[in-house]
Amino acid sequence: GRLAEHTGMSKSGLYAHFGSKEELQLATIDAASEIFVHEVIEPARAAEGAARLDALSDAFLSYLARKVFPGGCFFAAAQAELDTHPGPVREKLREASGRWLAYVERQVRGAQDMGELRADEDPAQLAFEIDAMLILVLALLVWQGGRVGPWVLAIGLMRYAFVLASWYFPALGGSLP
Repeated sequence: GRLAEHTGMSKSGLYAHFGSKEELQLATIDAASEIFVHEVIEPARAAEGAARLDALSDAFLSYLARKVFPGGCFFAAAQAELDTHPGPVREKLREASGRWLAYVERQVRGAQDMGELRADEDPAQLAFEIDAMLILVLALLVWQGGRVGPWVLAIGLMRYAFVLASWYFPALGGSLP
């Protein structure tokens, strides 16, 4: 309803353009992915190794601070809302999240190859921990803004708790399957 009002189209006209609500949601994820690449990944590409990991973190924090999307991160909000709804939309969100983690993992491997990070660090685990810290910041920003429910804070805290738990329970810090 609000999207139709915002665009000046009727709901039926909007759905006719996309074919279905699901197609609209999938197109929205594609558009948000392009924006994320432009806002977070592209600004970090000039750096290499550990500097690129720093640049990615800085770009992500800037993306949040500039409120590119209301509520912080489109993907965190959409995943929280749609994670219990099986289907193509949830799968596309999971794929986007997987691409982000795989990208961060490749950057960790690059920093290891350059000798800037220890070779015995598990790149997948470190990528997860970097993402967990960024999501924690997102959760705290959203919580302080008071615009979104406590679920965002809970997601960030759960990820952070997992990272902390892996320090005390080394088995949690093992290689991911």
